[in-house]
Amino acid sequence: MLTPAAAITSSRLAPFALAHAVLTGMIAAGWGRIVNVSSGTARNPFARTEAYSTSKTGLDMLTRQLGVELAETGVVVTAVYLGMVDTAMPALIRAQSETVIGAATAQRFRQARAAGALAAPERPATLIAAIVAATDSALNGRIVDIHDEDGQRLVTGDKHA
Repeated sequence: MLTPAAAITSSRLAPFALAHAVLTGMIAAGWGRIVNVSSGTARNPFARTEAYSTSKTGLDMLTRQLGVELAETGVVVTAVYLGMVDTAMPALIRAQSETVIGAATAQRFRQARAAGALAAPERPATLIAAIVAATDSALNGRIVDIHDEDGQRLVTGDKHA
């Protein structure tokens, strides 16, 4: 597991630095896409995830703030909530002792795995690809949840979902 400082660095400071490293070129080109991978824990925290949750809240604000600052430049910044995805992170959480991660968090991740509720990585990848491919700026400064109407529409390619 990441230390609290590492969680904040990877989820908040790194995206800030990376965005600013590429923005000059994107603005000069009049086009660019930045997709920040956030988390529903930014809105709905749960036990023993305070560093992760607060860092994702900061990432959401970075997305919204850059959306305002980059309006009319052709650069679109969007954050995504991908839900529980079958990657190394939930596997690591499931493997943790309940004394480390907390009983409620451990149970939540173990139950999600047992119920088959973890999404295959291809589904969130489809959402991110659709956001990057979007030709308009409607998603600028927005947070798209894969489970909401906009997220579903982007994943399926259905303009009326």
